[in-house]
Amino acid sequence: MISILKKMLKKGLKLPLQFVRRHNAKKLLPHITSHENLKLKAIGIAIQEALTKNLSSEEQQAISLIEERRASLLNSGKKIVVVDYGAGSPNSNRTKKEMEIGVQSTALGNV
Repeated sequence: MISILKKMLKKGLKLPLQFVRRHNAKKLLPHITSHENLKLKAIGIAIQEALTKNLSSEEQQAISLIEERRASLLNSGKKIVVVDYGAGSPNSNRTKKEMEIGVQSTALGNV
């Protein structure tokens, strides 16, 4: 019972925590983007662009192509095989070796 409540609380607080973190990051950005260290300044600018979702036309084109391909695959009815080289979902406990090799999963596109 306690673990269920804990999971519900954790899930319910996820969005407000993300909002607070984003808000705090935005407050610190002017210090980073105006820093004299050029590398730190570049990192600050990249973070600022990610937070404000400013995309170059090249990035927008790439995203459009990815979304078109995704829609095509989902509507194809074909079996889609994906290899995930990351940590997986938050509740996944992948080892470093599993992340290096990749974890294969399949999905069926909608018909």
